[in-house]
Amino acid sequence: MNSAEQFPTSKVGKFLVWFLLFLAPLLLVGEEKGSLSKPEAKYMANVAQGIAGPTDLCLTLGSATGDYSIIDPSSGEYTWLLQNPDGSTSTITKGGAASVGTIQIRYTVPGSYTLTLEERTSPSASPNSTSISITVARGPGIILKPDYLLCVENIPTLQAMDPADPDLGKYEFTWARDEEFVNVVYQDSGASGNVFTPTEEGYYYVQLKQADASSSCEVTAATYVGPPVDFEFVQNKEEVCQGESVKIELDTPINGEWWYRKQGDSDKISLGSSYAVTLGNTQFTEPGTYDIGFIASDPNSSCPSERITTVRQKEGPKINFNTINTPSSCGVSDGSFEMIIVNDMESVSLLDEDLNVTLDYGPQQAGAVLPPVTGLEAGIYTIAATNTEGCAGYLFHPLNLSEAPDETDIVTFKEECVLDGFNMGRVEITFPNGNVTGEYRILSANTGISTYGSLSDGNFISEDLPGGIYFFDFEYEEDACHPLIKTFRIERRRDVPFSLPEVIEICDSYELSLQASLDLNFELTQPDGTMVTANTGESFLLEEEGDYSLYIAPVDADGDYCPIIQEFRVEKLDDQIDFSYEVIDENCQGDQIWGVVMQNLDVEDAIFRWYNSVGEIVGRTREYRPTEFGEVYQLTVQPKAMAACQITPLEIPFDQPILSVSAVLSYEEECDFFSVNLEVPENTDQVTWIEWTLFLEDGSAVDLDAGAELYDISDERTGIYEAIIYRDKQSGGRCEIARVNISIEERTLTPKPELEDSYPFCSKGNGIPAIDPGPYESYSWTYLTGDVVVGTDSTFFPKQAGLYKLAVLTVEGCIYEEEFRVYDVCDIDYVLPNAMILGDAERDFRVTVSEGVSEAEMYVINSTGELIHYATENEIGFQEPILHWDGKVRGEYAPLGTYAIILILRNPEYGLDEKITKSLLILE
Repeated sequence: MNSAEQFPTSKVGKFLVWFLLFLAPLLLVGEEKGSLSKPEAKYMANVAQGIAGPTDLCLTLGSATGDYSIIDPSSGEYTWLLQNPDGSTSTITKGGAASVGTIQIRYTVPGSYTLTLEERTSPSASPNSTSISITVARGPGIILKPDYLLCVENIPTLQAMDPADPDLGKYEFTWARDEEFVNVVYQDSGASGNVFTPTEEGYYYVQLKQADASSSCEVTAATYVGPPVDFEFVQNKEEVCQGESVKIELDTPINGEWWYRKQGDSDKISLGSSYAVTLGNTQFTEPGTYDIGFIASDPNSSCPSERITTVRQKEGPKINFNTINTPSSCGVSDGSFEMIIVNDMESVSLLDEDLNVTLDYGPQQAGAVLPPVTGLEAGIYTIAATNTEGCAGYLFHPLNLSEAPDETDIVTFKEECVLDGFNMGRVEITFPNGNVTGEYRILSANTGISTYGSLSDGNFISEDLPGGIYFFDFEYEEDACHPLIKTFRIERRRDVPFSLPEVIEICDSYELSLQASLDLNFELTQPDGTMVTANTGESFLLEEEGDYSLYIAPVDADGDYCPIIQEFRVEKLDDQIDFSYEVIDENCQGDQIWGVVMQNLDVEDAIFRWYNSVGEIVGRTREYRPTEFGEVYQLTVQPKAMAACQITPLEIPFDQPILSVSAVLSYEEECDFFSVNLEVPENTDQVTWIEWTLFLEDGSAVDLDAGAELYDISDERTGIYEAIIYRDKQSGGRCEIARVNISIEERTLTPKPELEDSYPFCSKGNGIPAIDPGPYESYSWTYLTGDVVVGTDSTFFPKQAGLYKLAVLTVEGCIYEEEFRVYDVCDIDYVLPNAMILGDAERDFRVTVSEGVSEAEMYVINSTGELIHYATENEIGFQEPILHWDGKVRGEYAPLGTYAIILILRNPEYGLDEKITKSLLILE
């Protein structure tokens, strides 16, 4: 199992796990976004009678939540009412659609409910109401927490419900790795399905359904399982052949302990404390899959963080050899052997001394017995083989004489330490029976031919060789053979088991811990050339950027370990981690979704931790939805793959906002308008916007004004004045927190005078009535041309045409001013043509008269005194043409010539009666 299979640090972009430990307020008003944050019941959304929302719910953790929306909302005021199972009715909330268009109701008692929505188009209008019935059933009690810590291999057991819950047997449980429940990992019912032990790090989701098919109750909850500290393995291989090694590092410089074990074994074998390990044949003693783990030491947590990766050692090519005949004597080619294939091979070849292929057996299956190799002298024979796992190697088979006296002495010396090079051992081979001449081979049992040479009349061979197992073969001059093939081992000395990453990224400083399983001496050369020393268990403080060199030597210089030099570079973060938080989304009841804001760190490079007030991890992603008002949460942000920074947690109190304020409207009557005043006795700092509306007596609504500090408004009209008060949400937008209105039915002050736009007077003295504005304390009549006061009486007789102004003083001390126009009704003015052209609509006959004429008669008389056309007009507009005539008489155009026109203009009210005679020429 590799690191992606056992507790991977998969990062989920959107956090889907929070758990409702305490009941939230009964009502959540407004739109709510975000991912799953608590045990959630899934329901069908019903649409009926203007309300959209679920009508069948079940209680989870003692509550059930339903979201309800207004279909096609208007600009009116809405009131939501809920009738409880006991028959009592409560007002949930009221306001405009922007604030209460979507509400969230949390039910805590099973039973039948009625949800009613009332709409008022104006404060005085009767409400339109609609209702839906809601059934709430008793559901499961969820106890799943939002986060479970993995402490080394102490894997937590997840339980969806309390095992003592008497309703446990009613439910079927489905556990999955995704919220769509596609990747199901476990499914069962009752007590067995309630308990699940995860095998990987990450998110887990559980779905609970009642076994009774008639029940619609379905509940989903989620959690995250993982260690408190984040780090990843950097591994150069996941599979190795026998004889190969693998290096495993950490992407983050964390101190801790490494271990390994073969899968199937229970005991862990410690690899000591280091920042990286290299494993090979010493650990991988036989083919199979090995677990390699790292347990991080976190001084801030009592829960050790452990990650496990795997390495599979593949079996190398294996061949069993069977000597059929040993050579009878030196130089005689009568030896033979055969090969039995142990594992499937892609290729098998017999090589000569120069590694050239002499026999190619091709692919072979396990169990195959190859034809015997015959006609062989004494010596060592090399076989090259590659198995179907892709592992290749050399195998050797020695053919000794049947009786071979020992004529050599072999002395080996273990490897000597070489700093920054290869550690080499040495072999000395002597021929005690005399000087010899010939060629020799020293072959590695691990890598093939290692070295070869010749000896002339001598009895001593010395070779520098790395540690390992070797064959020695000597061939005398003149094709004679060495009477004995021998093996020897050179003992290895290993580098001290301490490794550092090539680059260590830090914030300000970093304590480089010098933990190791050996007693070591450390000598650190810093970027400025200064040198400091330390021993195992101590540490170096790294504060400066630059290149470092660390000399590491065992205290026991004669032991099995060699000193090494580790060179590494320290890089510092350009800027301190600058992070804060913002409210990404918020509804009008105060429920929020928070998001981390960072100035110098990308989201994919950050490690997020949200904690509750008792230090428990409740969130691991950029976004978090707090669940309990009054709680103080903490947020930390660490950069990935970097030494842990000393971060001061950001404390974030989750306070429920003020959801409503008391407000009162009052008004004062001014001389020509009403002054309406809004008073908010408390929490005025919550008021950020005020909107004013006037509802008139005819039922229409007029938007008056809106503003941030608009506590007063003035208008001259009566009606119902309404003020809507809002607060700002932290995530943008507004929420209604009060709505008040006041009715102003009539004025009590003396009204201002109601004058006509114009008044007549008669220059001929026809007795037109005086202008009477009504009773006031005083009057001032002013002729505007020259600004001359022409009267102070309560009534006024104009003496000339023109523009006038009246100023009156009321008993309350109000001064009203009105302007009006006066025209001379007795100074008749008229316009009529003296000629017309028949059939030309633009030059027909028409009359225009001055203002004050209310009746008009017209007579058209021909030259013989005959009346040929007569017309009257009783609705005469100011400066509008009247008495149109197209020149036709009884449907035919009148003959060309001159006609007499008699025009009579009257106004009986003013005694006006004028007769005008003119001539008219009709042209063609």
